[in-house]
Amino acid sequence: MEITYRPSLDDRHKCFEAALERLKNELSSLKPISPAFGKSKTIRKKMNSIVSDEHSGWHKQIKVNPLIQDKKKKRNYFVEYIYDFNCLSCDRKHRIFTELCFDNREAVPANLFKIDMGVRNFMTKSGSKALGLIICLGESARKLGEWDNSVATSDEYELAIDTGYRDYLNSNHFLTLEINR
Repeated sequence: MEITYRPSLDDRHKCFEAALERLKNELSSLKPISPAFGKSKTIRKKMNSIVSDEHSGWHKQIKVNPLIQDKKKKRNYFVEYIYDFNCLSCDRKHRIFTELCFDNREAVPANLFKIDMGVRNFMTKSGSKALGLIICLGESARKLGEWDNSVATSDEYELAIDTGYRDYLNSNHFLTLEINR
């Protein structure tokens, strides 16, 4: 399976580079996604196995807006995974907000806005660095896996980040991990 970051990693991602490469290597061990593999369940199962180690720095189902009360737990205010780590080069705490995005393209705005909200709240509160990571399919993986054409691809997420919602999102907060063949 081919996994790439878009845009490619650069100086903005220096502190996140080691953590992102570890995640990429973990997910690269997945076999190609085909209908027989259970599609998104395969990737979710792999992410859950990474997160299950309590000392890994990963956590599941994190509320991105402190104003939302737990009794009003709504999916749109929770990001699927976060990864917390201390960067040795800058001596600050960092966080990666991660969302598995194998949804209908109508979910693109909700997925992007909840990650952006989490990143902004974390950076404002802690003064530390944060990054939003979208894990989604490339066009070839969508075709190979016989996914429905309504599932948004990495190209559609990047269009939304760079153009469609540019005035509402901070595109420097986002990185797309694209899964292909």
